[in-house]
Amino acid sequence: MNEKERLILARFLFPELTRSVDIEKLLNKADAGARLCRLKYAEAGFTRDVCLLIHKETTWIFCLRAPELSSWELSEPEEVRQACVILLNGSDECESDNQTAPAPAMLLSRTRFEQIQEESASLPVHILSDLLEEASGDVLNAPRLARIMKRCTSKGELRLCMHGSSGWNTQYASYIADPSGAFVLRIGRGTEDWMIAAPTTKAEFCNAVTQWVLKAAPI
Repeated sequence: MNEKERLILARFLFPELTRSVDIEKLLNKADAGARLCRLKYAEAGFTRDVCLLIHKETTWIFCLRAPELSSWELSEPEEVRQACVILLNGSDECESDNQTAPAPAMLLSRTRFEQIQEESASLPVHILSDLLEEASGDVLNAPRLARIMKRCTSKGELRLCMHGSSGWNTQYASYIADPSGAFVLRIGRGTEDWMIAAPTTKAEFCNAVTQWVLKAAPI
């Protein structure tokens, strides 16, 4: 990895930590055959902020909030799977095998969603729902997403990096949930002005993260 690539990855993965010596150490372990994932998750007092560095035979997990950068190494797929469950506040929810048919997702302008999100704290649920419906035309998902935005009890963030033929490809997604349901929010790259909100469950989100780590399956 050259210096330009290292800087691009640092800015994407660690926008608040770009000049950290620890981040330099982490990125020095990456190469063109590796994948990287920064995972942040918070739920009822439980918080995690880690970076996963995935090579063909080994997965390194770096804890970013310790006084010093700490890490551990995993080599077996079952170890990696269990680690993903633990990082997402492992429970029976993540272990569930119940899979539901994919529900239609909501599509809207990223710019407009960010504007609505900034206003959401001061808006009642029904007004927030109306704004989301107006922006997306989705009468089914708008009230569900509005309710979760107002009553969010858990949230996560994924910053994914994979090397391709033209260099490093990046993807950002977030997760929000309350006891009634959850959404994965995917946004366009760079200046792309779109955002997709896909209904999900914690088990499905946990499985998606695990499969990306193990097999680079799409999130």
